[in-house]
Amino acid sequence: HRREYTWPIYLSGGQLEYILAELIKTDDFRKYEPIWKYTWFARKFLEENLPFWEMEPMDELLTGAAEYQGKNNLVRGQVFATPGQRYAIYLPVGERTGTLDLSAAPGKFRQRWYDPRTGEFSPATRTFDGGQPVALGSPPGQPAEDWAILISRETR
Repeated sequence: HRREYTWPIYLSGGQLEYILAELIKTDDFRKYEPIWKYTWFARKFLEENLPFWEMEPMDELLTGAAEYQGKNNLVRGQVFATPGQRYAIYLPVGERTGTLDLSAAPGKFRQRWYDPRTGEFSPATRTFDGGQPVALGSPPGQPAEDWAILISRETR
């Protein structure tokens, strides 16, 4: 659910609610704990780091990223942006992260990696110049897994 639904829906500006037929009839909700945990990590990323109400999907800015074949759909990288200010990127697979086109956004930016499985940012950050296509680089670990990236304009 994390790769196929949660992150792609949230980074497309959508709302997510799980209604599962067996959920209505169950007395034991423990089997759904991983879904709820991963959904919370995605919501936390949005709520604590993004003016999501001002952002829009801009997937066309991302090229060359790996795709993930889920049970029900092919998942491509997602970009949710306030152009020139903030970019949230979801990569369903970190093996090939691709390039983000920041040609229309000159200035200094900071990149941080977010682990959708733990709900934590990696301590490593990178600063770079916009105004050009920017290679996103390798995730800090587990390249076969999914990753999110937060890119923000430096204010100093």
